[in-house]
Amino acid sequence: LRKLLDAAVARLSELEQEMADRGGEEAKQLKEKLDGLRIQRARAADGIETSKETLKQIRLETGDANKERAKVQRETDALARERTNVDGRVGELDGQIKGADGDLHEVDELASKSDAKVLGIQKQIIALNNEIDQVEEKLKGIVLEGDRTKEAMGRLESEISQIEESRKQYQVEFDDTDWQLKELRSSTKESGKSLQKLQQEFHEKRAEEAKLAKEQAELQTAILSLTRQYAQIKAEADVAENMKRGYTAAVSAILECRETGSIKGIHGTVAQLAHVDPQYETAIVTAAGARMQAIIVDDDTVAAQCIDFLKRRKIGRATFLPLSKMLVGKPRGKAILVAKECLGFAIDLCHFDEKYRDAFFYVFGDTLVVQSLDEARKWMGGVRLVTVEGELIEASGAMIGGDMERSTVKFGPSAASEMEKIAEKLREAQTHAENVANLLDGIRKEILDLEGTIKDSGGKSGAVEVKASTLEAKRREFTARLAAAEKDLTERKDRFNLAEKTAKRIEEDLAKFSKALDALKAKRDERKKAVIEATPQQISSRMKELMSRRATLAEELSGLRSKLEAMATQTTFLEERGTEVDTRIGTLEDQRKDHEKRIESNQESLGRLETEIRGLEKTEAQMGKQMKDLQDARDAAYKEKTDREADLDKVTHKLETKEDFLLKMETELKVQEEQLSEAERVMKEMAVELTEGRLPTLEELKATITECETAINALGPINLRALEDYEAQQARAIELKDEFKRLEGQREELINLVNQLTDKKKEGLAKVFTAISENFKRVYAELSEGGEADLLLEDSEKPFEAGLILKVKPAHKKALRLEALSGGEKSLASMALIFAIQEYDPSPFYLLDEIDQNLDAVNAEKVARMIRRNSATAQFVQISLRKVSLKEADHLIGVTMTPESVSEVIMRVNLADIEDEKPTEAIPA
Repeated sequence: LRKLLDAAVARLSELEQEMADRGGEEAKQLKEKLDGLRIQRARAADGIETSKETLKQIRLETGDANKERAKVQRETDALARERTNVDGRVGELDGQIKGADGDLHEVDELASKSDAKVLGIQKQIIALNNEIDQVEEKLKGIVLEGDRTKEAMGRLESEISQIEESRKQYQVEFDDTDWQLKELRSSTKESGKSLQKLQQEFHEKRAEEAKLAKEQAELQTAILSLTRQYAQIKAEADVAENMKRGYTAAVSAILECRETGSIKGIHGTVAQLAHVDPQYETAIVTAAGARMQAIIVDDDTVAAQCIDFLKRRKIGRATFLPLSKMLVGKPRGKAILVAKECLGFAIDLCHFDEKYRDAFFYVFGDTLVVQSLDEARKWMGGVRLVTVEGELIEASGAMIGGDMERSTVKFGPSAASEMEKIAEKLREAQTHAENVANLLDGIRKEILDLEGTIKDSGGKSGAVEVKASTLEAKRREFTARLAAAEKDLTERKDRFNLAEKTAKRIEEDLAKFSKALDALKAKRDERKKAVIEATPQQISSRMKELMSRRATLAEELSGLRSKLEAMATQTTFLEERGTEVDTRIGTLEDQRKDHEKRIESNQESLGRLETEIRGLEKTEAQMGKQMKDLQDARDAAYKEKTDREADLDKVTHKLETKEDFLLKMETELKVQEEQLSEAERVMKEMAVELTEGRLPTLEELKATITECETAINALGPINLRALEDYEAQQARAIELKDEFKRLEGQREELINLVNQLTDKKKEGLAKVFTAISENFKRVYAELSEGGEADLLLEDSEKPFEAGLILKVKPAHKKALRLEALSGGEKSLASMALIFAIQEYDPSPFYLLDEIDQNLDAVNAEKVARMIRRNSATAQFVQISLRKVSLKEADHLIGVTMTPESVSEVIMRVNLADIEDEKPTEAIPA
């Protein structure tokens, strides 16, 4: 191919030299002149077409401007007619007000003569009227300024809208011209600039590919690091979190998938997605039961993925609630809601996002919450009920209740932790890695496309160059128009923002002066009322009538004058708008005439150029058939040269591809040979014998090769880096398995540590419990004169998950639990427990509030004596009304109420502790 290309280049040079020798300088000049005229002809034709398109647009804009001018004229005429009518009415009202003022003046003079006090008040009214007139003038000026500002804002909004429309039109024209220019350049094969641009873009894509590949590697490293951190923290926290939240292993595993982002569409458990008021928590937890651990997901597809995940890992089972498939529930038992004892449906006492309502109806159904078991028994049967204390009555009538263990699963989201932050970072890194991988695939496809485009690109003809230059000029023109439109738009927006600030200031001034005007008018009205009250009744009645009439006329006149001012402002705006439209119409008319002249001039030039070109073409044709043959031969040689170059580029590309493929195959062959040697060694060690079978024929192999090639072609372009990516991912998988084993070991160590700590806590609790139990037995026997008492753990194996049972046997009675004792017996047992704890670990201070309220005198005295005895090691403050308790106290403080409603504090202190007795202190009640 290179030899053929060299031969084609030599042949082309020979033909061009022969044409130059035969045609000489004259033929060369003729050709250059003909090419120049053709270029001028193309430019003239393109100029005519451009001017015609511009004229078409000018006609459309002129029509719109004429319509707008007619509209402005109609509005101006209508406004003038209305203004004439209002002016007439204003004149009438002025006359009527002047007459009313004259009558009112006469009445004022009569009133002034009747009383000197009225004269003083009238002077005040005159002064107030002057102030009101001044404020009204200022207010009118502010209103007028506000109207002008609003009109200016409206005009600016209209101008901004028009400029934005023009900018959009210019942008469309610019985009169309730019697209045509790009299409023209991309379609040429001989444009060096286009080829250089493609090569530059190719190198940029290569650099971007390298950058993305580096970023992908960094992201993979970051993901691995975050995965390790998350797994380590997860291993440390899963035991404590599961003990705290009470979740099963399956639920915890699914929540971990949500945190790591390995399964999309998981919202969380029912317990996590709702929160409940503490007063209803026991009832809601009882109503939900095990369904608190149900997991809400987007749809059944996500639920199926989660179930498959649990089956593959053999972790356990969980309940999933797909939002797309949950049925809308229809609650029963609405008749019970009217009862005041009913607190409402359980689902309504939970706070959650409304999009989860169908899922929460599955959990709670139509369960109703009532205050107590007695109330629930009234309504039981046919509806599910739960009490505030946790008793549950099924719709079938079954009743569930008794001593309730505290549930470890709680409503509300889990506390934020470092693990959640790392999980969020891990999800972001994985999402970013996916985006980078997609971008990398797209860049590689673009690189392949650019390689093909660069190889297929060629030069351009003279006419194409002319069209390209014309399009470039149009693009520069629209760029300038866009820049001017942007500048105008920015200027209008700045003016609009300034007008907005002015309007805001005017509103504030208007409110301030309106408030001041209202205050002055109110003051003036008060003064007028004072005048009326101080004048005789007949004059007063006449004055009221005249003042009422004048106020009505003044109000109407004020409204009409405000309307006139608004009309004046609107008239000014319409006149300015009309002037702008006229100016725009004149500008469009000048542009139309200019383009018509350009069309006429270009048409004349086009006719002249056509004549010259035809003459030169005839001259060129007369130069002889031999020169024509040479030209045809030269064109054929040039075509052959370009074809050879294209063939050479294609063959070179294929050769490079095959060399890369060959290098890859050689590398794989070495790997396969090593694997084959290893397999032969293993088979030899395992004593496996190879049996030679029938080898396929050459025709069968060719048919197989053809089928494989067809399958390969159907697959499309092959990513040769897929094997490298696979090996990297496989190595990463092995590394993650090792990391998983290490984390499993750490998890076992942490579980053992938790068990050890639990055992130590149990030992400590047992020690404390034994000591306090012995003290309790002894103290209770002392207080009850021979009674017996005992402390028991509800679950000695799991003391931290259960409660404490207190059993006592008063003297001469049977043993009973605490809840079965009387009030006095409960108080005695409680004090015995307090004294038992004090003897084990005393506090420095105790406050006892009427602990002897339910005790008889004998037991109250026993408790008082024991408190006095224990006061040697701690300080006791006791509130009591029992004399036996007061008798044993070291200091007494009493509060009484005197007949004068003053609290009196009476103190009796131990004189052995202080020198002087404190005086009685009087404190106002």
